[in-house]
Amino acid sequence: MKGIFLRLAIWIVLLVMIGIGYFILTTVQEGPTRASQAAALARYGDAAVQLCAQKSDQVTVGKIKLPDIVKLGAINMDDSTLFDPVAQALPAENQAKTPTELTTVLCLQEVPRIIHTDRYVSRSTSTTYTCAQRSRDMMGYLVDVSTKTQFASQKFSGQNPPECPASTDRSMVVSGDLPLASDISDWAVSKIQQ
Repeated sequence: MKGIFLRLAIWIVLLVMIGIGYFILTTVQEGPTRASQAAALARYGDAAVQLCAQKSDQVTVGKIKLPDIVKLGAINMDDSTLFDPVAQALPAENQAKTPTELTTVLCLQEVPRIIHTDRYVSRSTSTTYTCAQRSRDMMGYLVDVSTKTQFASQKFSGQNPPECPASTDRSMVVSGDLPLASDISDWAVSKIQQ
């Protein structure tokens, strides 16, 4: 009888330890994302962040008249976080620092694209491995905050990925970097000056 209670106690302790480990792991992994989401809300406000939410049914597409002074904010559509490299690449006079300043949101979404795949066959096991070269392209959407109207969009090509190795003993994906922040900010500024 003691053996059953001992085994039960060990299982309970193990389950509690696994639960604690899972909580710590998810907190550590999600902490930076949550902090960046909070920063996006603080800088641009909930309404602006929601305009970039994927599949937002609030946004229409059309032409608009922009205000004389346009203040932009950049948001990552994939996780509703700040896209600071692009926001910081904007001219100072076009950077929104508070929700009340924000007139236009630049919504950015990564669109990965496989551009080439190499195949390798292990001579000893006949196992097939692949190496995929991936470009990290992005889509950018400019949305007027007051009218909730998307007035411009553009696809930006990511930087070239590195070459696949001559041989490998595992499958892998090699990725290039995202498009240059300056290319995205230059496009956005050109659209708000039209």
